[in-house]
Amino acid sequence: MKSIREFSVNFRSRFEGFVRSVVNPEKGDAPLLKDSGALGGGPGAAAARPVAKRDPLLDAMKGFGIILVAMGHVLQGNVAPSDENFVFRMIYSFHMPLFFFISGYVLQVSLEGKRLAPVAYVVTKARTLVVPFLSWYLIFGLWRGIPSDVGLSEYIHRFARDPAWGYWFLWTLFLCFVAMLPVAWLQQRINPRWRLGLVALSWLTFHLLRSDRHAVYGIEFLKVDYFYFAAGFFICAWQKQLAFLKNWWPEICIVGFLLLVPYWRRVGEMPFEPFLKEHFPRKAATLILVFNYALALMGIGSVAQLVKAVISGPVGRWLAWIGHYTLDIYVIHFWVISLSPFVVIFYAPRRDPFVILIEVAWAVFASLMVSFLVLRQSKILKFLFLGILDSRKPAPIKAAL
Repeated sequence: MKSIREFSVNFRSRFEGFVRSVVNPEKGDAPLLKDSGALGGGPGAAAARPVAKRDPLLDAMKGFGIILVAMGHVLQGNVAPSDENFVFRMIYSFHMPLFFFISGYVLQVSLEGKRLAPVAYVVTKARTLVVPFLSWYLIFGLWRGIPSDVGLSEYIHRFARDPAWGYWFLWTLFLCFVAMLPVAWLQQRINPRWRLGLVALSWLTFHLLRSDRHAVYGIEFLKVDYFYFAAGFFICAWQKQLAFLKNWWPEICIVGFLLLVPYWRRVGEMPFEPFLKEHFPRKAATLILVFNYALALMGIGSVAQLVKAVISGPVGRWLAWIGHYTLDIYVIHFWVISLSPFVVIFYAPRRDPFVILIEVAWAVFASLMVSFLVLRQSKILKFLFLGILDSRKPAPIKAAL
């Protein structure tokens, strides 16, 4: 009885601390965190030592993006067929490219003034991305049940061949970091005048990855998402050279995105595909690919402009705080969405927009609560399921400005 009472008091204390951190934002600078984290790559998910001040704009973009991820999965479960829903299609046209773009961008930032150590680089990314990837897959196996005729090693190997069964983003992001390693290493060791050749090297890597021979071990995801990762990496490196776009890129991104997104489809043919196949049969696939990339980049630019407009206010600070914990929300929200009580409470159909918004809020809040009260309270759990070796407690909401 004494141990139960102690557990109850301890849990109540943790819960009250969590609620205070959410309800009462504190003033001051955001915590100084080390690594590029697992989700969104921005400084944040895997912290170990202070090296640079967090960028509130990137954090807020990550926070906005993870809310879109939760909304997309809520819509996918509640609106059928989800691919006919315009909001769902709009979210899926750019929300994961957004995280790959930020990851590449922050990788470039993290290399400024530091010498890249390839072995430490790969080990760190494996710890922050592959460890949670495998841990959660094992949880999936325990939940669904591993087939009796399949051993544990074969089960893991099957998953490696087809990461779509689990948290594919973590594995694909790890592959992006590995694929970018030669470029990042060379960037620090060649004359700046030759760095344009790194784009050619990166493009060659991308071209080779797009070969139909690579269809296992997550390479099929890398074929698409490495482009956004590399785009973030090089755009960050060439900010001065791209300064001439500063005055009119927001309009191009916003207007272009709104004009193009109605024609995008996640599955099936896009409305203009029959025309391209009829008149440009050899170039149709390339033109569709260019359309997808252009639309996603415009969506990313639109998010950046939207977040920039609110970053100095309370909404921006909340988004930046949520952006500290995008990995937590990403790996947990699948589970809490299935436990949402609000359809029963409100006696409303699952298509009801109010219920959908409430379930999105539940997915974010409940994920953070599980992370703060359980995973982040244990060094072992934090390492296995979040890839974090840091011993610090979750930071309260702070004005990251």
